[in-house]
Amino acid sequence: MEKIFKNVLLNGVLTDITVQNGMISSIEKTDKQGIDCQGKSIYPGLIDIHIHGCLGFDTMDGDKLNEISKFLATRGVTSFLPTTMTVDFTDIKNVVNKPLPKVEGASVLGYHLEGPYIASSRRGAQNINYIRKPDIKEFESLENILMVTVAPEVEGGQEFIKNCKSVALFVHTNPDWDCIGSAMALRCALRSSGIKCDVFTETPLSRHLSILDTDVIPYSDGVSAPDYECYCAVDVGGVDRIGLWGKFFTEKENTVCIDHHYQSAPFGKIRYVEPKRSATGELIYEMLVIGELEITQEIASYLYCAISSDTGSFQYASVNRRTYEIVIALTDTGINTTWLCSMLYERNTLTQLKLKAEAIDSIKLYKDGKIATAKLTNETMVKYNADKTDADALAQLPRSIDGVMISAFLKELPDGDIRVNLRSLGDYSVEPVARMFGGGGHKKAAGCTFSGVSIDEAERQLVKELEKL
Repeated sequence: MEKIFKNVLLNGVLTDITVQNGMISSIEKTDKQGIDCQGKSIYPGLIDIHIHGCLGFDTMDGDKLNEISKFLATRGVTSFLPTTMTVDFTDIKNVVNKPLPKVEGASVLGYHLEGPYIASSRRGAQNINYIRKPDIKEFESLENILMVTVAPEVEGGQEFIKNCKSVALFVHTNPDWDCIGSAMALRCALRSSGIKCDVFTETPLSRHLSILDTDVIPYSDGVSAPDYECYCAVDVGGVDRIGLWGKFFTEKENTVCIDHHYQSAPFGKIRYVEPKRSATGELIYEMLVIGELEITQEIASYLYCAISSDTGSFQYASVNRRTYEIVIALTDTGINTTWLCSMLYERNTLTQLKLKAEAIDSIKLYKDGKIATAKLTNETMVKYNADKTDADALAQLPRSIDGVMISAFLKELPDGDIRVNLRSLGDYSVEPVARMFGGGGHKKAAGCTFSGVSIDEAERQLVKELEKL
């Protein structure tokens, strides 16, 4: 479902905002019809994570949450966490274990358990008679809890906080450096905190991801579901992109999604998704800083590779001041950026150079030279005994031609599917075209996969849509 808000004032500039399936897909002027906002300002929706009630209604009265929800919506709050009081534990359980209500205003995401696991010296208005020692087994009897206030200084507090002992990290199929670098950095940080953590991939990693230690657990036939306490998808735009491990991920309760792509079908019980970020590596960095976890040279190297590669060595429009601030902080750890860049951008095998020559020979121009395509068939890949990722660096190739604003690079896979990388310059957005064919991504860098058609037919269908941009 698409909604368009016209003439919105954003940072002092009038623009249009397009919303696809509840998510902002573009912020730019469009010729399409929509709701005329007449110059009204727009701000991010607020999430209230600590609210005990309003208008005389208490969040502990579950049947009053709809009234609270409607009022909050009039104040710019789009979702909230009803917050409990320190009362009899049975009363808390009776409230939070009910199904989350359907409301007419701000969404109820889950509950904030503010007590009973607090310190009596800092109880504020909470009832001292119901303060309890943190008990993880007791806590696990509660449902719909998204946030917990726990006093680390009380007996049992530290043990409660450190209870999560294992995390499984899942990456997308055919992972790139942002995906693997982000996952490996998070793995290092969690392991240093005493948490068991492993990275799961659909297939063994290709050689271009081997410049740093990147040991992973690839999928194999007959494998059983990984047994961890938390399951986290890193740099994954949709649950289907996890690949063969996805069937296990969707069965789990404690799921997390960390990503920087627009998501047409959001997933994960907890989501940390910021499409405006240049790379998922930025999000991992922010998490580690907030969590006060040490960013070692090893972690900094992973994150530098993640951010550098996903920004085209800091060339893309997604790069901003915060990107550079993060990279400076990573560099200050003493990492060897010269060596990392050399490994990322200056290593080519003879096979890769031969594939580049074949791709150049396949280039076609359309729309007076504004659109370019290049392609590699599976026959060509087999001819040079190429690894499936040997052609990854060619995604930018057709766009590098002078005058080209939109490009498509098509690669035929062994199973006959056609993997497509779309790139653009200027005001052209290729993300809607990728989404049209079941893919997604960003405004200037997106991708999709064709099944059941030849590479020439996929090219024809793509060009037809790209010429409409």
